Amino acid sequence: MGEARQVMDEVTEAAFSGDATRFGDCYADDATAMTPDAGELRGRDEIINWMQQFMEAMPDARWEPLAKCSCS
Repeated sequence: MGEARQVMDEVTEAAFSGDATRFGDCYADDATAMTPDAGELRGRDEIINWMQQFMEAMPDARWEPLAKCSCS
């Protein structure tokens, strides 16, 4: 499995677990993320805050990869 897939799996599991610390550990202090509603988020704390709001608003939300990685 490729590193990107492993990171995305960890982000997904951390988000669904509701563990903000575990989720935040997936991001560098100076990370940026683009979101459909809030635009660009700058820094780990903004990303964590956005995800917490997302999961509070939609606690049953889930996503999954539609394609399997064929890389080794």
